[in-house]
Amino acid sequence: EELSSLDGIEEVHHIHIRSMDGAHHYATLHVVTNASDIVSLKTSIRKTLAKYHIVHSVIETESVRCDDANCHPVFETEHHHHHHH
Repeated sequence: EELSSLDGIEEVHHIHIRSMDGAHHYATLHVVTNASDIVSLKTSIRKTLAKYHIVHSVIETESVRCDDANCHPVFETEHHHHHHH
């Protein structure tokens, strides 16, 4: 709700918050906006997230809400196995 109330944000969706150690939190999210200054918009979003101890964020901006195909990309991954002796 707080992010949605920021100037220039029409909608926020696909929010995922994770923590690797229980203290440092990371967020990914999609923002629908028609703002002309995306850098300032992302700065405002990151300042808001910082109040909730989110130290890193990946913010995807969209001019219209993405459909399911665009919101769920398929990534090719390679699996590397490390053996420790």
